[in-house]
Amino acid sequence: MRVNRRERVRLEKKKSKIFVAVEVVLIIFVSLFLLTVLMQRFSNNRFTVGGVRLFTILSESMVPVYKVWDIVVVTDVKPADIKIGDDVTYKGMEGDVKGKIVTHRVEKINYDEENHKYKFITQGINNIKQDAEISEDQIYGRVVYKTLLLSAFSKASRNTVIFVLFVFIPLAFYIAIEMVNIVIEKNDNRRYR
Repeated sequence: MRVNRRERVRLEKKKSKIFVAVEVVLIIFVSLFLLTVLMQRFSNNRFTVGGVRLFTILSESMVPVYKVWDIVVVTDVKPADIKIGDDVTYKGMEGDVKGKIVTHRVEKINYDEENHKYKFITQGINNIKQDAEISEDQIYGRVVYKTLLLSAFSKASRNTVIFVLFVFIPLAFYIAIEMVNIVIEKNDNRRYR
């Protein structure tokens, strides 16, 4: 069965619309992700999108739950809602973790009656000793999710060969195709004027 020219053109337009829709969704997703990551970096992780932050695990203190280069989603949480066993992300203020962002498990919770603040003892599940006590003011939030896709991308981007093969070359190829399509479209527009 032959498809007439009009039907073929209609099918091509339909495929083109689907491709454009997928392309727009991907561009929006990647742009929002990059914007979030950049805003967090430049705002010292104080910036949130709807109370959500992304953090990259940089040590083996939480293996096997979180591995190095995993990306975790952390949401704002009221200190009173934090429970023993929750994984929290906080800014270290003393000792080995001073000035670092840490994701560890809550082992103990105390309430300081004098200052009306919660204090937490945390520990990496792969660590031998507990962390120094932290205040509720140091906590960025509670870990709610480990992103498999972003974690895989994060790990892959650390390997130069994988980054070049699966990120740089496809991106360069995509940009080249878009540039060729723009030139073709301009030539077609000139031709049909």
